[in-house]
Amino acid sequence: MVWRRSTRSVRDSPCTLSAPVCDPLGREALAQDELLDLAGGGQGELVDEGLDEVRKVTTLLVESAEEERRRLETILGEIYETAALIPLGKDVAREAQGQQTSRGLGPQDALVYASILAHMQGSVVSNPTAEQRGCFVTRDRDFADEDVRADLEGLGCKLLFKFDTALRYVRSHLS
Repeated sequence: MVWRRSTRSVRDSPCTLSAPVCDPLGREALAQDELLDLAGGGQGELVDEGLDEVRKVTTLLVESAEEERRRLETILGEIYETAALIPLGKDVAREAQGQQTSRGLGPQDALVYASILAHMQGSVVSNPTAEQRGCFVTRDRDFADEDVRADLEGLGCKLLFKFDTALRYVRSHLS
């Protein structure tokens, strides 16, 4: 099909169908003609304004991402001050195999769960104080099991699924 320019304004109707003839060069010429129209006759100003708006939005997105990165670094710094790194040993790996069966967890989740249990069992205190309590933060709903929650609570470990909730929990126990 060949497209040809209409005599009407570009805003009214940019083109009309002329005839059912296959002519890729006609479309290419039309595209070049449209670009020339946009560059001249006042249309270039609209393009410049549009580009300015795109630049402003891009700048805002970049600044927003940078601010989010700074906030994350601040929060992680707070967590690193109070968090404990839990080592993974062969005893934990063996326990993970059992947790796959008893709790229906996949291999990765079972390793995580077994390492938390081992860590909490190593630091169990009857009637733990706020500073002795722990928390396990995950978005993985495979851990949203009442038996898992009960096991963790029995060891003084709170199971949380939202980061902001966990941050409030930790801050409330540190003050």
